[in-house]
Amino acid sequence: MKLYEAMFVVDSNRARQDHAKVIEELRAVIEKGGGQVVNCDRWDERKLAYPIAKRRRGTYYLSHFNAEGDAIVRVQRAAELSETVLRVLITVDEDGEAFPVFEVEPEEEGFGDREGRPGRDRDRDRDRDRDRDRGPREPRPAAPMRPVPVEGGSAQ
Repeated sequence: MKLYEAMFVVDSNRARQDHAKVIEELRAVIEKGGGQVVNCDRWDERKLAYPIAKRRRGTYYLSHFNAEGDAIVRVQRAAELSETVLRVLITVDEDGEAFPVFEVEPEEEGFGDREGRPGRDRDRDRDRDRDRDRGPREPRPAAPMRPVPVEGGSAQ
């Protein structure tokens, strides 16, 4: 048996509603495929690069498990059939160690808070200052008018 590492992307709404239930569903997916779960930890909720199943946000879970080589296909298939899992990536854990993952607790101040994000005000101020440095805009010259040919002579 080898040690594998799986990164699951889960629907954020389900992860927020019941974190323990999502962990149990991920364990069930791995065990259904024939693996033995070593650990399963929540990483973080992020905006996805592109929508997956009409979801724009996903919560990442990292899991380590032991399994035979032929069980990986069954684990991936079980993940595809799961309503909770949006995507999964399974790799061999080369160093053979499963490290504990430290997660940010939702109760902590600023978790998911847009106001506390660094750089947002700085970027807006930079854009405003850049526009101010350019000075007033000059009007664009009018496009030259070309005569439109009329067939059949003049209109009555």
